[in-house]
Amino acid sequence: MLARFSTALRRYATGRNVSAFFVLDALFMFGVMPAAGAWLGAQPLDLRFYYTASEAIDALAAYGPAVRESYRMVQLTLDLLYPVTYTLFFCLLITWLFQKGLPVASRLHGFNVVPLGGFAFDLLENFSIVALLSSYPDVSRALAAAAGVFTLLKWLLAGASLALVLTGLIGWLRKRGS
Repeated sequence: MLARFSTALRRYATGRNVSAFFVLDALFMFGVMPAAGAWLGAQPLDLRFYYTASEAIDALAAYGPAVRESYRMVQLTLDLLYPVTYTLFFCLLITWLFQKGLPVASRLHGFNVVPLGGFAFDLLENFSIVALLSSYPDVSRALAAAAGVFTLLKWLLAGASLALVLTGLIGWLRKRGS
């Protein structure tokens, strides 16, 4: 299934599609999500790199009822749309750069699906946070701990995706220079 998706990305990785998803990603990253964060008035758990179960529970307590409900609504709406947008952007960008900068036979082409891992952990994180917010004050410590791990894995895979973008960019610049 991942090989099929990887191949499909090669068909859709055009400059136009990469640009379109870049604009969508930028709108979310610099407009929609910061506005939602300001609306919450508190740092969301999913913007931390990692947190323990105790830190998550303490944050939930500090939010108060109104912020917990607002945060839950953001998680169920905007934070379901944004991961789709940034995942498609990074998958297409990596694919496009790899097509421009790597030999056709390079095994690295198959790594264009790495952002899907970040997407999966982002969704697991979001649903875990929604469950924590919905069950407060009777939160599961195990679920709070799992949410922190999902957040960490999301960020590590985001870093891996950025490393792949850099790899593709370096390959493309080298190819253009020769």
